[in-house]
Amino acid sequence: MARFKKDFDWDQIARDNQADEEIIYVSKSEIKRDAKDYRKIAAQLVELNITKIIPLGFDNATLDAIKQAKVMKNMEAKRRQINFVAKQLRKYDLEELSLLLKETDPTGQVAAGSDVQLDKQIRVTIDRLQQPQFQERALDSLERQDPSFDRAKVLELLAQTKAGEDPLNTELWNYFFALFRNRISK
Repeated sequence: MARFKKDFDWDQIARDNQADEEIIYVSKSEIKRDAKDYRKIAAQLVELNITKIIPLGFDNATLDAIKQAKVMKNMEAKRRQINFVAKQLRKYDLEELSLLLKETDPTGQVAAGSDVQLDKQIRVTIDRLQQPQFQERALDSLERQDPSFDRAKVLELLAQTKAGEDPLNTELWNYFFALFRNRISK
């Protein structure tokens, strides 16, 4: 039995074709490049002082994996642990991790409890909060790090600050100064 043109649901076929066009395929090469970038970031994180890693807002499983990699002496075991850290980092955005590492001092010259390091942490945090693509993730990580974190207050203070302006001595700055100072004293 032949099918006639009127027997087909042309609107459904058009919707199916449109849905097929929206699928974004990722090549194997791109996946491998991303994996290589995550491994580089993981290796850099393992080399950093742990006091510089904690404020970056990683979850406990990732922090534990980084701590284990720092302790390992056997190069092969350390390589495998770095690969595991890279796997843990896939939960986070690659661009955001790259920006965080650029902002972090890789030399480790500044003591963790000094005011210079605290100021840098506050500047990085406020900068992340002012960028719309990173704001939600930054707020979520701050909530995970400190149960006394007040999300509503930070959003209110963030609305009062102007992007591009130096946040030094603003209410938002003072809030984060007190928050991070309490974390260091614990």
